[in-house]
Amino acid sequence: VADLKGHSLIIHAQGDNYSDIPKPLGGGGARVACGVI
Repeated sequence: VADLKGHSLIIHAQGDNYSDIPKPLGGGGARVACGVI
């Protein structure tokens, strides 16, 4: 857990499209929540 201190986290509405040519935001859609650990 100490390695995570000071890092940020963003949760998107949808999953990543795992493409070599990604969509905006990786296809994840809208940002649902974010925060700093």
